[in-house]
Amino acid sequence: KIITGWATSELKTKLSALSLGGDFATGDLAAGWLSGEVTVGERKGKAFPIYSLEAEVPFSGTVDGVPCSGVARLPDVSLEMLDDLEVEIAVNEGGDAISSAAIDSAESAIRGAVRSWAGSVRKTVAENLDSVPLDPPSQARTPRAAALISEEEAMSAGGAAELDDADEEVEEIPRPDDGEGEEEPFTEEEVSQLYDDAVSALKRLMQDDEVEENIKKIDEELEGKDTQACGRTLVEMLEYLEDLAQKAEEG
Repeated sequence: KIITGWATSELKTKLSALSLGGDFATGDLAAGWLSGEVTVGERKGKAFPIYSLEAEVPFSGTVDGVPCSGVARLPDVSLEMLDDLEVEIAVNEGGDAISSAAIDSAESAIRGAVRSWAGSVRKTVAENLDSVPLDPPSQARTPRAAALISEEEAMSAGGAAELDDADEEVEEIPRPDDGEGEEEPFTEEEVSQLYDDAVSALKRLMQDDEVEENIKKIDEELEGKDTQACGRTLVEMLEYLEDLAQKAEEG
C-alpha cells in the first residue's frame, strides 16, 4: 500500500508557515520541494509507515530590519534517521545578520515538526488505516531498492522496538524446491540464476531509471556473503518481488 500523497501532504502542512524563532518562519512548500515515497508495512499484525523522503523548505524573516532568507534542506527523512535528523541551513540573503543561535533554533523547530509528523502518521496508520487514502494506481510507484530488504531489516533496531517490544525469531524462508530433511546447499550456478531472475523481475516491475539503482542495491546486499548466504538472500528478494507483482496485478 502506497500512501505517499496523503503522508507528504501532512508533512507539508507541518513544515509550512512554521515559526523558527524570532521573526523567522518557513514559507509555502510550493516554493520548495518534497520527494520520496511512503508505504505501509506490517509486522505481527500491526501496520506501520515506511518512508524515505527528501525536502527543501524555504524560510525568511528579518534581523534588525535586515531581510534574510534561505532554505532548510532535509536530505534523509526516514525512520532510521529520525532520532538524529539532519537539517542543513543555507542562507541566500542577509547571512551576516543571522546568528548561529538563530540557525540552531531553526534546525530545532524543523526537527520537532518532522518528528511530530512521524508520530502522527504512525498513530493514524496503526489505529485507523482504513481512513488513509491510498495513492491512485497511476501514481503508485514500486518501492525503491531499499525496500528489497525485508521490512524488519529496513527499520532501525530502535524503530522496530518501538513498534513491538517483544522479541521475534527470524523465520527462515525455505527454497522453492525444499523437501523433507536437511536443506540442500545452493550451487554457484543456482545463485547465478537467482540473481538473473531478480534482475529480470526488477526490469518488469520498475521504471527504467530505477533499475540500475536497484541492481546496485542488490550487489551491495550480496557483497561479502558466501554462496549459501547469497542464495538465501536472493530467494527472499525474489519472493518479495513476486509479492509486489501480484499486488500490482490485483491493484
